[in-house]
Amino acid sequence: MKKIILLITISCILIISAVVFTSFKKEQDNTLFYYGFKEKIYLETVPQKYVVRYKNKDVAKTGLANLQTKGISKAIDFKDDRTAVIDLLKADAASILPDLQKQPDVVSFQPLYNIIRDRFQIATTDEILIKFNSNATQASIDAILKKYNLLLFQKGQVFNTYIVSKGVSTLQVANAIQETDLVIFSHPNFYMPVILHQVPNDPYFGFQWNLHNTGQVINDGHTGTAGADIHAPEAWPISMGSSSVVVAVLDEGLTSNHSDLPNTRQVRLNGSNFSTAVPGNDPSAVGDGNHGNACSGIIAASRDNAEGIAGIAPNCKIMPVKILNPSGSNASIANAITFAKSNGAHILSNSWGYGSSDPNLVPAIVTAIQDAVTTGRGGLGCVVVFSAGNTADQAASNTGFVAFPGNVNIAGVITVGASDRYDHQSNYSPTSNTASPDNQVVDIVAPSHKAYPCQLAGETFEIWSMDIPGTAGYNSWHESDVCLNPPAVGSFLPSAGTNFQSYTGRMGGTSAACPEVAGAAALLLSINPGLTQQQVFNLLTQNADKVGGYSYNSSGFSNQLGFGRLNLYRSVLKAGPDLYVKDQTTDAGLEPNPDNVSPYYVSPDIWVRNANDGLTTHQNPEFGQLNYVYVKVTNRGTLASSGSLNKLKLYWAKASTGLSWPFPWTGASIDCSGGMRVIGGPVGTLTVSATSAGGSTTYVFPWNPPNPANYIPCFGTDASHFCLLARIETIATTPFGMAFPETNNLWSNVKNNNNIAWKNISIVNLLPDMMSVRTSVLLAGGKFLGKSFTRADLQFVVPAVKADVPLLKATTVDIDLGKFGKNWLEAGGKVEGGQIIKNDKGQVLVRITAERGTIYGIPISPTQVDAVTIVITPVKFIDGGVYAFDVQQMDGKTVVGGERFDIRFAKQKTGFAKSIAPPAIENTSLLPKLKAYQNGKQLIIQMNDSKEYEVAITNSIGQVITNLKMIRQASVPVDSYRAGIYYIKIINSKEGKAYSTGTLIK
Repeated sequence: MKKIILLITISCILIISAVVFTSFKKEQDNTLFYYGFKEKIYLETVPQKYVVRYKNKDVAKTGLANLQTKGISKAIDFKDDRTAVIDLLKADAASILPDLQKQPDVVSFQPLYNIIRDRFQIATTDEILIKFNSNATQASIDAILKKYNLLLFQKGQVFNTYIVSKGVSTLQVANAIQETDLVIFSHPNFYMPVILHQVPNDPYFGFQWNLHNTGQVINDGHTGTAGADIHAPEAWPISMGSSSVVVAVLDEGLTSNHSDLPNTRQVRLNGSNFSTAVPGNDPSAVGDGNHGNACSGIIAASRDNAEGIAGIAPNCKIMPVKILNPSGSNASIANAITFAKSNGAHILSNSWGYGSSDPNLVPAIVTAIQDAVTTGRGGLGCVVVFSAGNTADQAASNTGFVAFPGNVNIAGVITVGASDRYDHQSNYSPTSNTASPDNQVVDIVAPSHKAYPCQLAGETFEIWSMDIPGTAGYNSWHESDVCLNPPAVGSFLPSAGTNFQSYTGRMGGTSAACPEVAGAAALLLSINPGLTQQQVFNLLTQNADKVGGYSYNSSGFSNQLGFGRLNLYRSVLKAGPDLYVKDQTTDAGLEPNPDNVSPYYVSPDIWVRNANDGLTTHQNPEFGQLNYVYVKVTNRGTLASSGSLNKLKLYWAKASTGLSWPFPWTGASIDCSGGMRVIGGPVGTLTVSATSAGGSTTYVFPWNPPNPANYIPCFGTDASHFCLLARIETIATTPFGMAFPETNNLWSNVKNNNNIAWKNISIVNLLPDMMSVRTSVLLAGGKFLGKSFTRADLQFVVPAVKADVPLLKATTVDIDLGKFGKNWLEAGGKVEGGQIIKNDKGQVLVRITAERGTIYGIPISPTQVDAVTIVITPVKFIDGGVYAFDVQQMDGKTVVGGERFDIRFAKQKTGFAKSIAPPAIENTSLLPKLKAYQNGKQLIIQMNDSKEYEVAITNSIGQVITNLKMIRQASVPVDSYRAGIYYIKIINSKEGKAYSTGTLIK
């Protein structure tokens, strides 16, 4: 009888064992996967390794210790305080599994899986994360829960966590629920290996080259490139942050009351420790887990406290949310994201990820991120920042991949790579692959260490930050991994100073780059709390520096550095009000101006009126009377501007293709034919009044322009041509609020800074059937432009206009190189888009034959400034019309300046002369006829009626030289007039009639 009982008992054990192994065997025999939303992510089981979960941590500790003591398990890998991966001895596996399943203290026993694509192991327990569709009825949800015997464990804001029955395959149940089409996602609550995208680095501010790189000597005798940093000192006068802005650092925790980040600037909350099975209340760093301290210090370490380092946003607060110890389940991490969002975090800094490029690796985490960026901050969205991972070895031609969750396909999430101390892509930082379906995009980079020692000899970690006080953490150095050495185990950095072991110079990786961007976001929200998370993304990426010499596309994106290296100064400068003056009609205020085709010297927001009449059509300034310069200022930012700090400054200069900065705008003279001539100076300064976001205000400057006659000895036919320059200064000292530091190159200054604009227009009024009109531009030598060229190219452009007859068919346009001509011909005389001709006087000219072309290699000495003349001759009658003609001086491929000529054909009216030759007086006609001709030193103007007329005499570019009144005839002295074409316009205001003609003054 006992024998029979024994057989029955053995049979029962075998049946239980068969149930367990049948379940596992079925998973082995069929393709294994879980659902990343609707995508199948394929798995395989890891032989002899299983995941066991106990009721609580006490029985887990005892039970797992017994397994090791009895030699049943070779190794124990804790996932949390009651969950572990065990490696069973092969010989004992068949007998041990049924016993483990039956133990009352074991609540879950599952295989360990390996993700086939990414080759890393994931552990599952008895928990499933489910988000039901909005159209799933309560009845259908209840039916699912009943069918699979699911118990609600935690109801979350984004998803719910359910417990499966003991002995059931969590993977199979999760997949079956996903396939009902009643859920957005259903997947096991996996424990996945989280990779810290770091490596320690941080000393006192002089060593914080990532914030301020002067080329100083840093760690290990290294130096970098001056300016290869985020420009923090330039940004701090604008903002050092606000205590109302909170950055959540999801990481290994943060030391309570750290000497460089006291609890007064920490938001330490109950339930913020997600590194345990049940969220705890203490988010402090433990052991050597300094990663969270280092990230937090980069963001918000105290400034000017006589010790340690300086944080990027030293007045902001840190919310430590502990997720790693050293691992964390999917639910813990997803819930930690939601916790930070729900407890008022404005920014979430995440210097961690998984070893996968799959953007849907963990749907629960994806959904938690989506929820944070859409519902956080009252609907403005939390700013979520992720490190891209350290997966590359560029020196070995391994471009790496952007790791999940940094590659989630959610608009506005900021993925951060690393640049090095030379402004190049760090060796380990992944390269974007925009063609990949896995959203392999690095949005922006920030400075971090150059490479790991095992990648490039002599390189190691070099970012300074906070450390766990005492011997724990990164100072002294504990890591013996060959790829993390040097430094030597036990070495100190820093090794002296106040609380020196509370700091480290050994942080790095994209882990260090990520909090730099998070700190930048904190400053943006300190300035403008109303920014959406997408606006923060735009401000950071649009204002990044295009460094490294990489290829950036038309959108400003490169595969190596994304939109470029973080520029903290420029980002915070543009976070609030953004005052600008248009360079071109289509200018939207982007910096640099993306229009590389249109000229920058034709600002529609600067114009001149001869009277302060409020009209917006540009007139040429008139010597001898007060003129009025109008400048329109627009606020393209999201906050109203202050009315006290912002100054609008206006300057004038004698026109030239090679104008530089500050010469001659702030005041300059040149020696011309024995006399000094002022060629530039200030017009005035006005305070910009408070301007609403999106609003604009027009400012008026009175101006008495100089006398053109004074410039004839120097500039000849270009004597009457002047330029205006408007600058908005938002800071009283260098760099005056300019987004890009100013250089001698005025063209670059205007292109790069939307608060600098340039007006340079010469107007030529051509009467039909008249002789040629001549006007000039100046070529300037390299000394005036801060350059060293000895040859210049002259580029000409005929912009497209809507006209019945194109400019080059209505006129001939010839360029006379003047004093440059002979040397140019001797140097080869190369021209594109034109041909070399001779006029009737034997002068060599370049006749324009194409709408765009270049005169190459014009020899010019460093101090030479001479005129090049444009000769415009009508060849076809046109009844009115406005054309444009641009001339630009080039230094190789770089434009260093230019001028625009607006060529205006006057409409045919009764009384227009057909010739400018002095006509005979005609008394036989009864129609009014206007005649003008030179008689010695007098200009004779005649009308054949007895009415009173107002007379205006203008030069070839429309400048009014003389005003008078006449009846029948006037005689005007012209001995001070320079030779050239003059136009006479007379008006009978009573009858509303006007007549015009032209004449030649010799």
